[in-house]
Amino acid sequence: MYSVLSLCMFQAMNALFGLRDSLQNHKGSPLQLWLKRHGGSTVARYNELLKVGGVGPVTFHAEAPSKTFAAYIDPENNFDAVDKLSQVITACFCVQSLKYELASRAY
Repeated sequence: MYSVLSLCMFQAMNALFGLRDSLQNHKGSPLQLWLKRHGGSTVARYNELLKVGGVGPVTFHAEAPSKTFAAYIDPENNFDAVDKLSQVITACFCVQSLKYELASRAY
């Protein structure tokens, strides 16, 4: 059984996936506008994934531009496009969390 949070994330990923080609269009509901504003970088990473065959690698920058790592998203190609977008957003979130963690240690 899915939790409420899981269902909300599923709906958000479906909504962002549906909006991925209209991010520059500044019309829509408040939720659509929020997704367009905050989901653009994830959609850009997803588009990078598509350019390299849909599995990767997609390059992420860790704490410094010189420190990079390659992420492979669903290399066995078992998941649908929305699930791959979800994996991309998870990778983006992890990188952002790492940057925040490292920045907070500096202070």
